Amino acid sequence: MHLRYGTWFDLAIIVVYLGFCVLVGIYYKRRAEKSFEEYFLAGRTIPTVVLTSSIMATFISTVTIVGIPGLAYKIGIAGMIFNSISMYFLRYGAVFYGPYVRKILPTTIMTLPEMAEHLYNSRAHLASTILSIIFNISRFGTQFLAVGFLLNFLFGISILWGAAISALVVLSYTVLSGFIAEAITDVFQMLFMLIGVGLATILGLQHFGGWENVIAALPKSHLVWHGKEPLMALVAYAIMAFYMYPDPSFYQRYSAGRSPKQVQFAMSAMILLSSMFGIICCINAMMARALFPEMTPALAIYSFLERFLPPGIFGLWLAAFVAAGMSTGDTYMLIGATNISRDLYKRWIRRDATDAQVIRLTRVLMIFLALVSTYVVIQFKTVWSIWSWGAMMFASAIFVPLVPGILWRWRKHPDSAWIAIASALAIFIPLYPPPAIAPKYVGDLARFIGVEPFSPAHQAYIFLGAWFVSTLVYLFVNLSFGTKPPEREYRKPEQSPKQLTDQARFYNRNTFLVSLLFWLLAPTAIIVSIIGGGIASILWYFLGGLNVVFGLIILWQVIRARKELLAFKQS
Repeated sequence: MHLRYGTWFDLAIIVVYLGFCVLVGIYYKRRAEKSFEEYFLAGRTIPTVVLTSSIMATFISTVTIVGIPGLAYKIGIAGMIFNSISMYFLRYGAVFYGPYVRKILPTTIMTLPEMAEHLYNSRAHLASTILSIIFNISRFGTQFLAVGFLLNFLFGISILWGAAISALVVLSYTVLSGFIAEAITDVFQMLFMLIGVGLATILGLQHFGGWENVIAALPKSHLVWHGKEPLMALVAYAIMAFYMYPDPSFYQRYSAGRSPKQVQFAMSAMILLSSMFGIICCINAMMARALFPEMTPALAIYSFLERFLPPGIFGLWLAAFVAAGMSTGDTYMLIGATNISRDLYKRWIRRDATDAQVIRLTRVLMIFLALVSTYVVIQFKTVWSIWSWGAMMFASAIFVPLVPGILWRWRKHPDSAWIAIASALAIFIPLYPPPAIAPKYVGDLARFIGVEPFSPAHQAYIFLGAWFVSTLVYLFVNLSFGTKPPEREYRKPEQSPKQLTDQARFYNRNTFLVSLLFWLLAPTAIIVSIIGGGIASILWYFLGGLNVVFGLIILWQVIRARKELLAFKQS
């Protein structure tokens, strides 16, 4: 076998890492078989560092390493800003939504469809199960295909065989040990990603002699903060954050956390690290654009890294890329199989199925879904097309019933969830079907409203339309036919004095740290805008201002919590 890029030492690093993943699966196999909770949630006992690493490694997929930087390669610094927009809106879930979900849900609930049934009824459970299965197939298949592209780039093997090798390794440890093996390997995967990409940035900047020389080598169009993209493109990238709120992988991590406090810390750390990681990847992409302006984005990024990273370091980056695909792929593959084995089979077909039977079925289904997903994704033109389609479809249908729905305190009808899901899909799928099978009228309609077919702006228009219809239907059904839920359904459980004291201290300490982080981001954004001149001043000042406002809101919460604590002590 001839190596197109890299050395045999780089290849050896990848092989050793893949072998390590398999050994982890074998080591934890017996522990995972104790119960389904142990298999799917690692018994809710994983340390904070492991939970943080697992959330981040799953969140940072191959799309983050190549997909989003590919956008920066095409349009410049705007790609970096678009990524920051998504991360900005995601942080609210880290601070508030994730811990709240972990706090209110019973420990018997492990999956997103079970949460939907807990909030509504069995029809909501069935609708969200089917939606989740489709979404998960679109997600983990893209990761295997991206690794297939990398192996084709390195060794010249077919993309399909490369995807199959990636899927086989993931299956070897995830099938055996479930979430515990996935979480342990995610720790190393996160380290590989951070170290590999970070070293590439340092060495690349040393080659150019500084960031100012990189900017000088780029076209002027790459220095425009909006990248000459339409306003709806900016909206599209803000929207990308909202699909993550109902993302099944996040709910799995919420449930796997030992407490709301642990979930809040892990999510906040993930947001901070992922924001920096995305910016670093975009910087690498712009350096690749300065060096290889005629290449495709992915090939230019590969060539940039291979040129500057020494043997061994390049292998570490390759392992990081493979790790990114595997860490995301194993999560969605496990969740997708669980949607069928637990949410369909045990819930609707055989209620008396034991944990051992469900685990065995889950293992078989992971193999089956890996084959199905690989077949589905190769029907699409690009990895990005199926990734973005699956995210937009899922979020447009499930977001309203699940995210605002969990906070809904007024009249509620049990059927409002599945009706809202169906109404959103009735708008989204005919107007924005998968690009590979889209009829001609889809492109004609996009051009009629003034956007390129299947562009980010086109996605934003259709998503907002489906989202708007879903919201109207949800409100109409609930307010017209719903009944006010019993007060006891939402009443907080009685808490001991120690629990109240610990809770107040928790909010005092952790929310203050988060607000301090956001305050630090605000002047940083302003400094960047001053250094960069007019490149990103408008957006950076806007985000900096929002950081200050958000920090003030959290400070108010800290003061209120402290007053409650003092009042409690005096009483």
